[in-house]
Amino acid sequence: MSLSKLPLFNHFANIRIQPKLIIKLFLTLIIIVTYTFVSGLSVDYKKLLSEAGLSETSLAQIKIFSQISIFFSRVFSVLFTFLIILVISRIMRSDANTKSIFSATLSYILFTNAISLIILTIQISAGLSLIDYSITSLNIFAKGNRILGTFDLQFFVQAYILTVMLIGTSKLSIRASTIWGIIYLILILTFSLISISIQ
Repeated sequence: MSLSKLPLFNHFANIRIQPKLIIKLFLTLIIIVTYTFVSGLSVDYKKLLSEAGLSETSLAQIKIFSQISIFFSRVFSVLFTFLIILVISRIMRSDANTKSIFSATLSYILFTNAISLIILTIQISAGLSLIDYSITSLNIFAKGNRILGTFDLQFFVQAYILTVMLIGTSKLSIRASTIWGIIYLILILTFSLISISIQ
């Protein structure tokens, strides 16, 4: 199969010629702000107020703090993802410049966050608890089962996008890119399972 037929391959290949950093930075900021706002809608602050016995003022402060935390964690994830992809590209002796790699990282963040935002919106609209369910994971069949929740379709999509990005922008071989994609998938599943066992 021709590489050009892979979904998103042409997009990542064109980044080497047209990084379009400004517009991507703007779109990334918009999607992060939107995600922060929508995720805030998923929290029942009135329920927290009644259960914890908090005052209205304390609850308002918690709401602001949680939204700021979500925003900055998303911004941090952009920088962290960029550093990881840059290190991988340099280890594999990619000839892609830093600007192209950063642009590819922003595209990766845009695609993965857009998918997360759509799923989050659907789940909130359907009235499904984000704590009990994830409609893209196996725990949709077992309410509250966090281990099944680890096996999430979004992780596989992220691994695929990373693989295509390494092929298209960093110009790594299909084999090397696939290996890095699999490593990513194994690591994210492992860390998710470890975090569940700790909690």
